[in-house]
Amino acid sequence: MLSILSEMRSPLNTMIRGITVVLLFICLNRSTLIAQNNTYVDSLQTAIGDAKNTQDSIIPLRQLARYYMRYDLKLSRLYTGMYYKAAYALHDSFHQAVANHYFGLVNRLESNYSDALKHFQDALLLFQKDTLRPENGLGPIFNIGVVYQTIGDFEKALQYFYRELDLRNQVSMSQGYGNTLNSIGVTLKKMGNYQQARDIYSQALEKCLEAGDSVDLSNIYNNRGQARELMGDYVGALDDYRLSLQIDTKDGYKSGIASSYESMSRIYLNFNQLDSARYFALEAYQIRQDLGQLQELIQSGHNMVEVSLKTGRLDDAWMYAELTTPKCNQLGLPDLVMTNYALLADIYRMKGDPLLEGEALRAQLAWKDSLHNKQTHEAAQNLQIRYETKEKEHALASLQNENELNNLLILRQRKWQLTLLIALGLLTFLLVLAVRFYQLKIESHQLKREQDQLIEKQKIKDIEAENKILQMNAMLRGEEAERLRIAKDLHDGLGALLATVKFHFASVQKKIQVLSDLKLYQKANQLLDNACSEVRRIAHNMMPDALSKLGLIQALEDLVEALRLEGYKVTVETINMDQQLPEEVELMVYRIVQELINNISKHAKADTIIVQLSIHDQQLTISVEDDGCGFDINRTTDGIGLKNLRSRVAYLGGILEIDSVDKIGTTTNVVIPVPLYSMAAN
Repeated sequence: MLSILSEMRSPLNTMIRGITVVLLFICLNRSTLIAQNNTYVDSLQTAIGDAKNTQDSIIPLRQLARYYMRYDLKLSRLYTGMYYKAAYALHDSFHQAVANHYFGLVNRLESNYSDALKHFQDALLLFQKDTLRPENGLGPIFNIGVVYQTIGDFEKALQYFYRELDLRNQVSMSQGYGNTLNSIGVTLKKMGNYQQARDIYSQALEKCLEAGDSVDLSNIYNNRGQARELMGDYVGALDDYRLSLQIDTKDGYKSGIASSYESMSRIYLNFNQLDSARYFALEAYQIRQDLGQLQELIQSGHNMVEVSLKTGRLDDAWMYAELTTPKCNQLGLPDLVMTNYALLADIYRMKGDPLLEGEALRAQLAWKDSLHNKQTHEAAQNLQIRYETKEKEHALASLQNENELNNLLILRQRKWQLTLLIALGLLTFLLVLAVRFYQLKIESHQLKREQDQLIEKQKIKDIEAENKILQMNAMLRGEEAERLRIAKDLHDGLGALLATVKFHFASVQKKIQVLSDLKLYQKANQLLDNACSEVRRIAHNMMPDALSKLGLIQALEDLVEALRLEGYKVTVETINMDQQLPEEVELMVYRIVQELINNISKHAKADTIIVQLSIHDQQLTISVEDDGCGFDINRTTDGIGLKNLRSRVAYLGGILEIDSVDKIGTTTNVVIPVPLYSMAAN
């Protein structure tokens, strides 16, 4: 046993020592980085405090807003707001554009994509007014592409990324070129073009190294690792993730560290190294939680669900799925919400809870309908944007004609034309909406029919389950009634008859004293005593008096006392068993423990038996453990005893788990939900 444990601990200790060295290295680098950053922040805050006017404070405000964007989004939003007000107070269009750009970045990182898109577009319009510095528009163009990529409009995202590359070529700016290629690779990867995405990432790495731009290297390594992972190259993917982690650890970039941890967790899961997979998944989840990145936290939660399911931690999987559900609803992205409810449905199916499984499936269908509504809303928004763009173009054309011709009549005529075009546009828009509404109505009816079918199937399953419980209930009640009848017959019939025979034997002995000295008489008398004891024992086992008179715990003590007399070391432990259970449930629990102890005494060759009963979190747990010879669960078929045991556990709505190790012993756990007591009693 000790040799087995030492072999199991050896690789685990090696892994722990390795992780400890890495964490120590991270802490040393982080402490130096934190000290430097604190000095930088203090100097900027001092400059703001010493500022005599808005002009003096605007640059430190801008730098603090940008600095905290990497470490604390709440503080970044605070300083960005102060910088925004200062820029508009000074009527400085450049700083107004930068402030809008920063607000767009903060909203994008907080998953407020509509607000982010608005601020990036405002920033781009302000930057384009300065024709001498067209390169200022690179940031907004790129980030608009990122927003469209995030919300799933990949074609538009590629349009903006290539537009940004064209502008870079025009102004001959190589720094940041690799980052844009990286975003193109991400978009291609999301579109399913993994080979093309991997090639783009390799080009992005070359561009970054040529330009001496190390800022984006970590992200590119991570993304190339994802492409390799999707193509099945797990070893190459793990190498890329480790390179990314090294860079982000050195820079103290928490979001990047979390991303690398999540990716490494997936790889270790594929390698079936479950402890490593769970460790990195937990670390990533904690970092996402600290940063407050909602969408990334949801994805990290889904990763924790998958890891927990793979490692057999069903309760952990349920916990992370339940924690993620309100966050999914808060963010409102249908794809993530539907994924979450699909995971919940799988968990409840594995837990054997068809009612909650049905609720999760219905919620998933409801969000599917929500996805259609969202797509309709986005289509309407796109139509509105195109309409406003055309309206501005027509207004500009009218203004130019007015300045050139200075003719009020022509201006009035163009206004009428514009009104007519708007009316036609609105009419077309309303017709499109009406057609779309009709289509959605048809789809809604179809979804309702599907939901009704699902509900009907669920009702049939519930009725079948209820009938099965009723049949099992009747069978077990009949079995206990038959036990009671046999016990009474043994006690009142055969027991009384044996007692009468014993009495007559005693009478004969008194009259013929010489019989008491005969060995044959003594043997017959001993056998008669044994028969009386055996009848009492059988009657007691079939319907113990202590259970009805003194309760479950005392009845179990009486049950194990016979084993103690035979030389077994038997312990009965109870936790929170003050709660009164229904009489029939106590009888079932008694039968379960009785069957397990009988199996141990017959087959286990054990010396020690531990019986534990506890109530915790609305669950009754029965645990019976022995140090016997054990057996191979996969090769052992259920005998009559195990079948009876499983039927009683199922009757109480519980779960039976048997864990046995050869030459070490067997542990049997039974978990029974407390809310089912009343149903079982009825």
